[in-house]
Parts: sequence; structure tokens; C-alpha cells
Amino acid sequence: MNRTIYYEFRRLASPRHTLLGILLIVTSLYLAASGALHYRRLMEEKRGFSEYESRKVSQYVNYEQYGGLGLRIMYLPPPLSLFFESRPVTISRIDTSEIIEINNRFKGKSFFSRSGYFKGFADFTLFFGTLLMIHMGLTAFRGKKGAAFFQYRRRIGIIAFSRWLILQFFFILLFTAAYAVPRLLGIGFSSRDTLGYLLYCGYTSLVLGSFYAAGLLVLFKKLSNRNALFKTGWIIWLLWVIIIPNTFREVVAFGANRITPIETVNVEKLKTAMTFERNARSHFSGMETADNKTKQRLARRLVNRYMQTGVKRNKAIEERLMRQVEQLGASIARFSILFPTTSWEWLGESLAGRGLEHYSQYNAAICGLRDNFYKFYIQKRYYNQSEDIESFITGDENIFHSRSSLPRNFLAALAVTLAFLLALLLMFRQASHPRFSDHYRRISEFPLDDLQKGNSYFVFCKNDTVKEHLFHTLAESRTIAAIDQMEAEDISMDLPPGHLLDYLCLHRKITDPSRAATFLSCLLAENAANVPRRPRAGSLIKKIYCAVILSQTRDTIVINDFLKGMSKSFERSFIDLLTGPRFQNKLIVYLSSEMYMSSAYIENQLEDGEKLEIYQVDIRKVSLR
Repeated sequence: MNRTIYYEFRRLASPRHTLLGILLIVTSLYLAASGALHYRRLMEEKRGFSEYESRKVSQYVNYEQYGGLGLRIMYLPPPLSLFFESRPVTISRIDTSEIIEINNRFKGKSFFSRSGYFKGFADFTLFFGTLLMIHMGLTAFRGKKGAAFFQYRRRIGIIAFSRWLILQFFFILLFTAAYAVPRLLGIGFSSRDTLGYLLYCGYTSLVLGSFYAAGLLVLFKKLSNRNALFKTGWIIWLLWVIIIPNTFREVVAFGANRITPIETVNVEKLKTAMTFERNARSHFSGMETADNKTKQRLARRLVNRYMQTGVKRNKAIEERLMRQVEQLGASIARFSILFPTTSWEWLGESLAGRGLEHYSQYNAAICGLRDNFYKFYIQKRYYNQSEDIESFITGDENIFHSRSSLPRNFLAALAVTLAFLLALLLMFRQASHPRFSDHYRRISEFPLDDLQKGNSYFVFCKNDTVKEHLFHTLAESRTIAAIDQMEAEDISMDLPPGHLLDYLCLHRKITDPSRAATFLSCLLAENAANVPRRPRAGSLIKKIYCAVILSQTRDTIVINDFLKGMSKSFERSFIDLLTGPRFQNKLIVYLSSEMYMSSAYIENQLEDGEKLEIYQVDIRKVSLR
């Protein structure tokens, strides 16, 4: 396992992958630093906001002016929000007009609007992280013949798991570095924030793992067609990352249209307030000559009546709006868990302090503060005779400190995502082992036991499909060394020749790679140590593959037209090796769908494409190219 991880690391450490990884890390850390600096500016704005709010009260002439101008409330997101989105500061205002002004997204249905990408570190990491993971799944193996080299599902699983471990380690480093950047810039995280960040990282790893598993599944479904392979991968990525989340947002926005607009709510509340104003004027008409005490008694009575009727009516209007928002939010929470990327977005909203529960908490805090402000205003204006203007805010009551939290459906989302990932892995497990139709299983009646060891046989298969199925049926036997008609791109693993030789020996369970190196030297007609570090010629990779297969201690060697298209010098080296002392007592069977001997009359006799003709040949005297 350790050697597999080492070689997978060597495969992933190519210059192209290294540059891609560096760009991803640098850009991600830049976004984390940018979010941290934005949060520091928010903290500075918060200090300036508090100072301004406390100073402006001393400039008021009377409490009537104080009530008309009101006070402002600042929404302060939690520190974790710097990883998800950098937004302008949210300021709300309350006064005696009964209209609560809330800017930005905390305005009824606009709360459910989501659009755009790269709003922060988290979005960028998911966007390009999923691209990277699905690409790594698509390129874990090369071609159907290359994947068949590993023969056993367990070896394929070990390679895929090793690559996943390395990628996980990469993202762990990325998330750790991103967490350290804000701390270096002076932003601290509570234990609650740290736990939330760890859960975010864990859930993101599951989502990224789903894309990796999808890439592996597509790889083994589309191995024979490289163009179809990457097109399918791109379609899956577009569907999962862009189309499904955006469609979900559109559905949410459509549902949000049923929520009463905040402006309509404010108009209803304003009508209640204006009705009170008109009643107050009618009560005070004709009392110009009354003394101030009489006027004050009447004003107190009217205000108390308004608090018991008008304010209660307006609170019912606000509660109706909040019920609409919460009902829609509950529906969204249920449906968001059905797909990993949509539930990931809602997790980010909650950790950033912008979830549905945070909206409810913010609105409740504003309404509670307004009610207290009303009581303060009435007490000071109608019952307190002091001319000094006292501030309603004594601490930081006008700062709403939002806290990171997990959405209520987090455990359900986690379970659904785990099930989604396991389903993909099970489908990959089924697809990763080559299977052939039972229709061709009768070819296993091929008279292999009747052929004498120490001899060479040429098997002519007029039907190429029959030849392929015969070869793979024979290759399934653990007593046969099977050399396929392999292309260089099928077996190339982005490794130097020496490492590629060891890598292939490792997964064919060859304990003595020196034997394969010796055979490679014979095929190269030179010392394998002199091979260039990065091979350019595809024939070199095919020779490495051939040397590894021949180094297996098997009594029978089956060759699937391997010499077709190879050079004459390679054919000579290959034949010299097979006819040497190491293979004197081996049975050699060469399969081909082309007749290399002058035997046209025999070919005409083969009317049934599934019939086979077997000829004993001296491979030193015929050409198999």
C-alpha cells in the first residue's frame, strides 16, 4: 500500500499537476486573506458605527426628534463568514413610524435570492476542487486495455484509494493554510467557529469525493473512447455544480414570490400609524386653550391605547410575514438535502451566519429592540419632564452579533451525501472489473491442454471479436501470462521508465523487478539504465509492459497480435527472448485475425467467423508483424 501511494504521488507530481496545485493554493489563500481583511474592515466600521450612534443623541433637541430619527442597528456576521462571502455592512433602522428598514438581503423574499460564483474562498474551492477531483478520477487509468492489466478489482481499488488519499491530504493542507491566514491577520475563532469549520471541511471532502467517484465510474464506462470520456465528465460537472444548483435557486425564487413584499408590509403598518395620527389630531382639535397638563394626560391616554391596539395589530402583520418566510425556508431545507451541492450551499449559509434561523433571530432582535425603544420613548416624552436627552443605547444593544451554526437538516444532508457517495463507489466497483458476455464463454473450450509445452502455435481467428474474447477468456486464468495488443497511451502512467517498470511489477505482484529489468534490456538490446528519464517513443512503454508480463512465472504465454506494427528489430529481439533458454519449456500461443503465412486457401475455407484454426509454427522462421 505504501509503495502504491508513493507511485501515485509520483504520477500526480508531474509539472502540469504541480503548477495547477500551486495556482489553486495561491488563489484560495488570496481569497481567504481578502475575506479576512474585509472582516477587519467590518470590525472597524462597527467601532465607528457605535461611536457615531452614541454621539448623535447628544445633538437632539427633544425626544420627539429622537423618536422621529430613531436609531440604527448593525448586523455583524461571525468570523467564519470571511470564508464564504464578503458583503457590505448590513444596517437597519427603527423609529416611531412603525416601519423597520432592513437593507441588503434581509428583506423577506430577497433573503432567498442567490446568484453568482467566487463570492469567497469556499465557492472558489468547491468550483475548482470539483473540477480537479473529477479530472483525477477520469485520468486514474488509461484505456480499457490499460485497466485490464491490473486484472483484479482489488488492485484497481487500491490504486483509486491511494490517489484519493493523496488528494485528501492536498485539501487538508489547503484548508489548514486557509484557516491559519485569518489568524495571522489578527482574527480569532472561538471553539464553536473552529468546530463549524472542521465540519465544513469534512462535508466538503465528501462532496469532492463524490466527484472523484463519478470520474472513476465514467472512466470505466467510457474507457474505450477518450473523447466520450471527457465529454461525459464535463457534462456531469456542469450538471452537478451549475445546472442543478441554479435550477434550485430559480425554484426558490419562484416560491419566494408568494411572500408578501416588505414594502407592502410597511404600507399596512404605516396605515395603522397614520390612523393613530389622524385620531390624535381630532382629539387635540379645539384644545388650543387647554393647559399643558391636560394635553399631556390626553396624549398619554392616546399613546397607551395605541400601544394596546395599533402596535399589537402591526406585530401581527410582522408575524404573518415571518411565518411565510419560515414556511418557505422549511420547504427549502427539506429539498436542499436531496443533492450534495445544494446542501453544501445551505451549510455555507448557516456557517456564515446568513441562514434562515439567523434571519429569524435578526428580525426578532430588531422587533424586540423596537418595542423597548417605544417604551423608552413614551416614558421619556410623556412622563419624564427632564430636558436632558438620554440615550436609549447603553452598551452594544444596537449591534447584532450573528453566530455560526449548523442548519437543522445537517445530519439528514450528511446521510444523503454519504449514501450518494457509497452508491457511486458501488457502481464503480461493479464497472471496474472487465466482464464479457456469456455468449462467448464457450470459447473456453479452446483445446489449450492438447497443445504441447515447448512448442509455438499460431491461432488464426477470422473474426476479430472472437479473437478478443478468446484472449480475455484465456487471460483470466492465473496460470497464463497474457500479452495484449497494448498501445503506449493505454499503459503510460506519467512515470519515468524505471518507476513505470516497478509500478507495473508492483500491481502484477512480481516480487523480483530485476527479472523484468533483465527482460527489458533484452528487448531494448541495451542496458535499461541507459533509457531516457522521460520516454518519448511509445514503443519503449510497450517494451516495459511486455517485459513485466514475461517476468511472471507462468507455463503458458498467450500473445494477442502484440507484434503488429512493431519494428523488425523489436520483433527480432522479442523472438530471441522467447526462444532463449528462459522460455524453452513454455507453451507459446500467438493469436491474430490476419494470416501472416501464404495460406489464402485455408482462409477461404473458414466460413463460420467463430471457428479457429491452430497451426504449430517455428516463430524464428515466420514474421508475425
